[in-house]
Amino acid sequence: MPAPWAGTPAAPHAVPMTTIQATAATVDTPRGSGTRGLLLLVAIVLGGLGNLANLLAGYNGDHVRIAWLADHQSAWIAATYGTALNVLGILALLAAVCTLVRGRGAAWATVSLAVGALGTALYAVSAAIPMALLGLGTQTTVPAADAEALLEYVRDQDLTQVGVAFPGFLLLLVAQITITVALVRSRALPAWVPILFIVGGVLAVLFAGGGPLSALLALPQYVAMVAIGWHAHRS
Repeated sequence: MPAPWAGTPAAPHAVPMTTIQATAATVDTPRGSGTRGLLLLVAIVLGGLGNLANLLAGYNGDHVRIAWLADHQSAWIAATYGTALNVLGILALLAAVCTLVRGRGAAWATVSLAVGALGTALYAVSAAIPMALLGLGTQTTVPAADAEALLEYVRDQDLTQVGVAFPGFLLLLVAQITITVALVRSRALPAWVPILFIVGGVLAVLFAGGGPLSALLALPQYVAMVAIGWHAHRS
């Protein structure tokens, strides 16, 4: 008598083990890995460098005088391209946080994306407006004293700082808080990253205005942002 299994047909639709392993590897691929995560990391790094360039060599707001404008005609380069890169970095940071934070803290990450994107748009608009004043530093139509008075008048009457720049600043400030809450609640990163991020944000606000000191105190938050991008890439 033949063995009980001798005439048993093969199981229908049998799947080779190599196919199962390949499928499992595909399904388990981390969300933040690959090209997308790398692009986010690169964008965050470039954004931080652009911000540092803007702080060191860009337009320095209320401290600018006619003599400064005459001697820093290339400031528009650092201010314009630095701002553009900074905007890219902020948007990449928001995307990286949404990539990292799943489950606990996801709602906070979504709020960060919405609030931060709007604040970034307002920041980009307000940052470009002062560049129009650079021409006052090289004009010869009116005496330097009159040009100085005109510069003061334009700054005093400039409603974009109140109507555009300040709301953008507040929205980005709120976004920094919600990002920190999202990262802390999700526990997706080591605790030092959100702590360094929010502490660096406080330092950047307290010592805003441009110059070497502002650039130096912007480094802690920059390091935290790069860490967020790195974990989004590696997660």
